[in-house]
Amino acid sequence: MLERFSKVSDLTIVVIGDIILDEYIEGTITRMSAEAPIPIVDKTETSYVLGGSANVAANILSLGANPILLGTIGHDPQGVIIKDQLEHASITSEYIIKTNKPTTVKSRIIVGEKQIFRIDSEDTSLISDTVSTQLIDQLLSIISLQKIDGIIFQDYNKGIFTRTLIESLINIARENDIATFVDPKFGNYWEYSGVDYFKPNKKELYTALVNSDIDLPEALKKTRIKLKCKKVICTLAQDGISSSSADEYLYQPTQKIEVVDVSGAGDTTMAMISIATLLEYSASEILQLSNAAGRAACLKKGVAIVSLSDLIL
Repeated sequence: MLERFSKVSDLTIVVIGDIILDEYIEGTITRMSAEAPIPIVDKTETSYVLGGSANVAANILSLGANPILLGTIGHDPQGVIIKDQLEHASITSEYIIKTNKPTTVKSRIIVGEKQIFRIDSEDTSLISDTVSTQLIDQLLSIISLQKIDGIIFQDYNKGIFTRTLIESLINIARENDIATFVDPKFGNYWEYSGVDYFKPNKKELYTALVNSDIDLPEALKKTRIKLKCKKVICTLAQDGISSSSADEYLYQPTQKIEVVDVSGAGDTTMAMISIATLLEYSASEILQLSNAAGRAACLKKGVAIVSLSDLIL
């Protein structure tokens, strides 16, 4: 099934979205606090991983295509760490804009291989019109310099996507015959009218429709018609994945596995959906490949990248 991946290195995909730094603080618990009935974690190690849209870009690279990451970071040490991580991963940070908003960080506290809690540091206010214009100019610059096969909108509700920016980016893609893919969140869910491929998870799908009584094929159809898109692909966690186009509804179950960590699995699935679509796999093959990629991510600890060698088809 992977024969078409012989041409994957010809693909260039722009990832636009909320860049996140994933921090892992590992430690041990040997005593309880005298200040409150809580354990004290003695920190032993801190590590960092690219998260959010940067994780999607990292997975695109790991699967063999060429990612270009477009987004924002803050004027802070966490932003510096992201740029260092991107350099280490061989992903350019040339098109990342520094703003007055702090870099989004998810800090996970790990004890004995288990995450005991998470601390999020973020400012979810919308970017300014000036930054929005800069992002548009960056995309136009990228398109003028090279052929772009796809654009992924990776939305985590952290403030990078405004209604005006979404509309402008979709129009630019359409004018340049570039396929568009969206991984949505609740805030902008219905703002992506006119995109080509839309990938909610089941919870997002039914929450946005405000109707849990209709069956999955009908929910996907309603979403597709309302957004005027070519295809809606819905991830169903342990139940697999499904898709709806004007021609057909498809459902692909997934193999049962012992999940290690679901963090970032949706990012990996989005990367595979875009690549498999651009490589012109059939609709059923896209679901099979995407299932395999998401499953492989769930078998890895933390936010992880997946390569073709990880896939079990």
